[in-house]
Amino acid sequence: YSALKNISLPKSLMRLDSSVFRFCESLERVCLNAGMALAGSSSFDGTGISFLRVPEGVTSLPKQFVASCKKLERIVIPRGVKTIGDSAFSGCESLLEIDIPEGVTEIPSWCFDTCKALRRINLPSTLTTVKSYGFFTMGRPNTAILDFRSARQIPTLTDQYGVSMSEKIFVPDEL
Repeated sequence: YSALKNISLPKSLMRLDSSVFRFCESLERVCLNAGMALAGSSSFDGTGISFLRVPEGVTSLPKQFVASCKKLERIVIPRGVKTIGDSAFSGCESLLEIDIPEGVTEIPSWCFDTCKALRRINLPSTLTTVKSYGFFTMGRPNTAILDFRSARQIPTLTDQYGVSMSEKIFVPDEL
């Protein structure tokens, strides 16, 4: 896949299975269809994309969705997404900021592992659980800012590593 740089999928294609574009390091641009099902893990694992807009109608981001996308700086996740798979953004070394949409209740294990450039994670009020190493950014200590100011409650942390390596954690007084 060394020559594949851009891809626009036909409107009739409504499902991506596991590892479809995995390790297509030259892939820089992908246009996904509205309502497309992202059914398999590692869909874009290891690609060269720097920006990705997840289409409206997607309700779940699979395991290792964009893991190891070292050039990914920004990803736009629509409001309809309710679940995020383990290690979905792991290894996205250039990811700067991310908005987790309302409706997501859990940050899965290793979700942001080795996101060295990550500076802010905007969290939804619906978040209730942070799994093991959910916000662990082991590549660079004291990086991410976790913002719980829209939260209705402080999420349950499944272990002491749920929020390790965070520089600032904002929590409203009423919580």
